[in-house]
Amino acid sequence: MHAAGKKVLFCSDGNFMEFARDIVEAGADGLIFEPVNDFDWMVDNFGGTTCLIGSFVDCRDLTFGKWDKVRMDLDRTFERLADCKGALLAVGNHVPPNIPAEMMEHYFEYLLPRLKR
Repeated sequence: MHAAGKKVLFCSDGNFMEFARDIVEAGADGLIFEPVNDFDWMVDNFGGTTCLIGSFVDCRDLTFGKWDKVRMDLDRTFERLADCKGALLAVGNHVPPNIPAEMMEHYFEYLLPRLKR
């Protein structure tokens, strides 16, 4: 894939921290992961070399209205992004349709201004 000019992104459900290094050494340019994989650990081990696609934010906190936790997790994510070569923000476990609209409004009102740095 690299010879064809393609980037390789590895995506998996569950915790794959035990073999994440093997995946990167095998040629993955990026890792897409859920919150069960520790974002701090991923940044510490791969933030300088590999695109990370994730965050500290979990969709369950958005779904069940834990705004203080979501805000704290966004802040923690942005602090750690300073140590990353490249990253894409993703909500862990994706964004299901049952997240209250008000929560999504809070999320984007808080998130979008922080993307303009």
